[in-house]
Order: sequence, then structure tokens, then C-alpha cells
Amino acid sequence: MRNVYDNIFQACWQKDPMSGHPDGWLRIKAQAVAESALDPRAISSAGARGIMQLMPGTARDLGITSSDMLWDPELNIRAGWRYMTSIYRSLGTIVSPLERWYCALAGYNSGPGHIRQAMHMARNRRYEATDWTCIAVMLPEITGAH
Repeated sequence: MRNVYDNIFQACWQKDPMSGHPDGWLRIKAQAVAESALDPRAISSAGARGIMQLMPGTARDLGITSSDMLWDPELNIRAGWRYMTSIYRSLGTIVSPLERWYCALAGYNSGPGHIRQAMHMARNRRYEATDWTCIAVMLPEITGAH
């Protein structure tokens, strides 16, 4: 399903492809669909805003000086892309691009620190600390969510 925002997702991918997957921009778009149904005015109960559902504090860390700027679809997508890219790259010890992608997606929602905690917990319990299924088992203990 093509929409008005595809060109922004594709431009982000061309500038910074993040992984070798040829249709990787569709992965980020799928994240945006799950987050906001591509609604630029979406706001979560936690206060995340826009298409990529960025929290105002995260947006500030990405250089967005006003939370009102999060309502701009292009700015929101580009900031969400930068955030996802930074999480993906911070997980460089995960060699498999697909496993790293799963962890980056989870980190986008739970926070990258929680993923690192889950990796550490998995390692301490003698699980494979770079395997998404092992990491995912640890997350509920850390986040309190299912």
C-alpha cells in the first residue's frame, strides 16, 4: 500500500540504509503503521507523538527543540529513523542483521537500555545473548510487561 509518506521513508533509507535488506524502508514504515497507523496527529497514553510515536524527551535528544515539531510528518519520520538507526547501530555485537533488527524494534518501544539489560541477563543465565528469542524471554522481567 503506497501512501504520501513513502517518499520520506525511501529518502531516509537511501541516505542511511541501516542494514543490507533491500526493502528496509518498508520495515520502518511497518513500525510506523503499528505505532500510529501513519496518523501524524496520533498521541499515545504515554505522550508519544506523531507518525513514529516519539516521546518528547527522545525527540529533544535527537535535536528537536519543541515537542510541537513532532506533529510535522517529515520531521517526525526523519527523527524516528535517526532513533531507530542509533538503536540498531548500538547493538553491533549482534552479528545477524535480522536478530539485530528484532532487538532494535523492541528497543524502539521499550528503550535500548532495556535490550542491553536483557542481553546481559541472558548472558548471565547462559543463554545466547545475541539471539532475539533469548533476549525476548528476559524482557518481561525487566519491563514488567508481557
